[in-house]
Amino acid sequence: MAKAAIQAKPTEFHRLLRVLDDCGLLKRLYSQNIDGLEAKVGFDTFATDKTRKCVLLHGNLATLQCDKCTCLYMLENYLSFLERGESIDCLECIQRREQDNALGKRLRAPGQLRPNILLYNSPCTAAEEIADLAMKDVRSLHKNHVLLIGGTSLQIPGIKSIIQTFKDAMFRKNLLGCEIIYVDITSNSPSVLPESTCHVQMDCQQFAVNAISKLQHRISDENEQSGKNRRDFRPFWDWN
Repeated sequence: MAKAAIQAKPTEFHRLLRVLDDCGLLKRLYSQNIDGLEAKVGFDTFATDKTRKCVLLHGNLATLQCDKCTCLYMLENYLSFLERGESIDCLECIQRREQDNALGKRLRAPGQLRPNILLYNSPCTAAEEIADLAMKDVRSLHKNHVLLIGGTSLQIPGIKSIIQTFKDAMFRKNLLGCEIIYVDITSNSPSVLPESTCHVQMDCQQFAVNAISKLQHRISDENEQSGKNRRDFRPFWDWN
């Protein structure tokens, strides 16, 4: 699975997210994916502060995490060990063990590196951090914001909780212009979404292609009206 993720290429929807961010229209990206494709379109998936743009809700196949100190390591550097089924000691833990040994302290076994992904029904170690970020975004909601949801059936309890929090805030603040757009090819919207949700019954990738096209036309029109290029919009990503 890790090898497949390393070789995988971003989709049109990833491309749309990149374009939205380049245009200054993306406030935050919450992703359930573990393939790390967000990093391949320029998002920093290793940032941990509250200003980070991309939040990986279920972890990242590209990294390994120590089961004791939680330090992160790039998986590709240890792929050969994993293929041989060998356990991998945490280098940070080993360094601390050596320091403790020099000080005559009690020695503890180093932690083991595990895939940095959240399995179903497993506790989320970053739950509090994610909740803080979501609440920060909820507090900053205003009538011009759009919550764009795509590529998910909204069945995971944690995801449903985030959506419910946003929905409650929209009604509590009476944000009549704040929209929820749900993109899914199926005909029914999940029950967690309000009746006012704009359900776009379309494949997510086709939606992304259409949205990028509209954004390009909008940028072109604005540049013609202003008589100058206000932003450096380079040719969009070449996946070949």
